[in-house]
This record gives sequence, structure tokens and C-alpha cells, in this order.
Amino acid sequence: MTKQKRKEPPASGREAATAEQGKKERIVTAYLLWLLLGVFGAHRFYLGRWKTGMAMTFGGMVVWTAAVVFSLLSISPFYVVSPMLVWWLLDGYLLSRWLNGSE
Repeated sequence: MTKQKRKEPPASGREAATAEQGKKERIVTAYLLWLLLGVFGAHRFYLGRWKTGMAMTFGGMVVWTAAVVFSLLSISPFYVVSPMLVWWLLDGYLLSRWLNGSE
């Protein structure tokens, strides 16, 4: 006797709307985390990319600490901060791909 797979009934309109709302909330949350705490990798932790999130957190702390020290020494902190800002901007670009699951 073969076992037949049970077919699930199609999602109702309410379930589909709830799923769509959940997806929108996830997108908004990810972008807010990227915008406000992105240099520390908060959006990466939220999306389950914890290894690179740890790297970004550590890198962010080092870079911003160095920027403060450079400022106190009257040296432009731009040279220290700019690589981290490039990484942050690149993440903003890649965030939509990560949310859609294409990467």
C-alpha cells in the first residue's frame, strides 16, 4: 500500500493577508535596524546572519572608538569611518536580496 501525501487546503484570504503583513513588518524592521544600528550589524543578527553580524559589531566598535581617538588627536576620523560606512551602504543595497531569499 502506498502512502498518499495529504494535500493542504488553499490559504484563505485572511491567512494570505496576515502572511503579507508579516512580510511587510519584517522588511520594515530589517530596514529600521539597518538604518539605526546597521554599523553594528543589528540587521544581520535579525536576518540570522550572526557570523557576519559579529564581525560587523566588532568592526563597528573598533572603528568608532578609533574615530573618537582620531578626533581627540585632531586627525580627521573620515579615513577610519569610511570603510565601515561603505560596508553599511552595501548592506543597505543587499538587504532586499536577503529579505527575498535570493541569496
